Amino acid sequence: MEACLKISDCLRISPSKFTYAGVKDKRSKSTQWFSVHKVEPWKLVMKTKSIQKVKVGNFTFKTEPLKLGQLSGNKFRIALRNVLGEDSLINQAMKQLKDNGFINYYGLQRFGNDKEVPTYEIGINLLLGKWKEAVQLILKPKTSDDPDSEVAKAKKIYFETEDVDKACEALDNGNSKCVEVRLLRGLKKENRNDFVNALENIPRNMRLLYIHSLQSFVWNSMVSKRLQVFGGKPVEGDFVLVDTKVEQTDEIRLDVEEDKEDEDCFMNKQEIKALTSEELPNYTIYDIVLPLPGYDVNYPEPMKQYYVEALEEHGLTLEMTKQKVKTYTLSGNYRKMLAKVNDLSWKIMRYDDPNENLIRSDFEELKGHPEPKGVKDGQYKALVMEFCLPPSSYATMVLREILKSDTSSSAQARQNDYHETQPSKKIIIESEQEQNEDKSEECCDGVQTNSLLSDAKKYEAFKNSIFNSVEVPKEKVEERVDKRKNEESDESSKRQRVEDAEQTRIVMDTPVL
Repeated sequence: MEACLKISDCLRISPSKFTYAGVKDKRSKSTQWFSVHKVEPWKLVMKTKSIQKVKVGNFTFKTEPLKLGQLSGNKFRIALRNVLGEDSLINQAMKQLKDNGFINYYGLQRFGNDKEVPTYEIGINLLLGKWKEAVQLILKPKTSDDPDSEVAKAKKIYFETEDVDKACEALDNGNSKCVEVRLLRGLKKENRNDFVNALENIPRNMRLLYIHSLQSFVWNSMVSKRLQVFGGKPVEGDFVLVDTKVEQTDEIRLDVEEDKEDEDCFMNKQEIKALTSEELPNYTIYDIVLPLPGYDVNYPEPMKQYYVEALEEHGLTLEMTKQKVKTYTLSGNYRKMLAKVNDLSWKIMRYDDPNENLIRSDFEELKGHPEPKGVKDGQYKALVMEFCLPPSSYATMVLREILKSDTSSSAQARQNDYHETQPSKKIIIESEQEQNEDKSEECCDGVQTNSLLSDAKKYEAFKNSIFNSVEVPKEKVEERVDKRKNEESDESSKRQRVEDAEQTRIVMDTPVL
């Protein structure tokens, strides 16, 4: 998405001229097809030379452009460095992943990079029509901000005074495209109290990310609840897709016009049916889908009340009534609970240089670079894996299934200095018997001190807030539900329940790493 914006900026054309089949990870070496309308190849080459870390080429002409969702999946090559586990145990873990797959959670990147203002909180206010509150959250100063930057200073001025003119004076006259600058200048241009039109200065794809983040947040909670209460087998009333050939995509396109009614123009509609008791033997847990909340979806009877409760916590209703401002309307869709890893292969490599390239990119292959080779008896060990995922599934969730650790970019970045300080988290695989003996130690054994898993309380709060956990005994679930009904409904009580709730995680008969 960022590459598309940069290329369109260099060519001085609208991003709507570009289309693609899916969005790729920002923190990666990615290769994908773009289609662009009526632009000569030489212009693409010459005009984009100034863009760092972006290369264009391999041009061809087609009669039809690419459309979002026209892909069967995404292929990943990932290297996990400084792995300390025994080779036999690593191979065992990878085989278990290949056989059992993973819970199809939305990854942390869906919820933004800042814990102080998660994107879904902004989305809640947009869905409720609380425009001022949404603007205030976007412009809220954060501890992660660079205090010397002009943007941080402008945000601080607006937060303390709500004087948009003074805030804009702190900005230079450059053409910064960051969301906060666009919003501040929009407030000045429109009217300091015209928050709806000021928000229009933020790219539509970004505004949609806010509200889709709320959808994802609720869906993550619901898939955990479904597995907690009903386990890993289909039950009567579960939903399955009628046409399994229709692939879901919930990625956001830049070529959607502002006057489109809602996000239907970039989400494939799927037909579902509820399972009867007679049909249960014909399906597995891998066929079950859960709805992403919206005004145009149905809810499975076994889960309907849980959806009601989850949405009511945010001031929303199951009907998700259409907004007056069409951009902030959600029709909803369906997503599979579990996903399988396709074409999984892996190898274990030794290396000495922590900065050694362990994976050859497609671009490097085109330039004739050789495939990286390991160093015999090298100081460090790496696990290099290659696999394919269905559209809209997250590779970070595959890594979470392997490592059982925090998958945020900041947590991963902290492990890059293993060659200078203490080693990174050791990969540990326990037998099923060991898992059953002491699950409380699974989360902390062999983990470096700055890992989320080294603090049990933080780990539980993390799992509850984004993923929740699963595989809770039925009596515990019933006890928790009764307790929940008797507790106060104020916001502080809700948050305390999230922090204190007893949780365990789904094991799915896989070894722990």
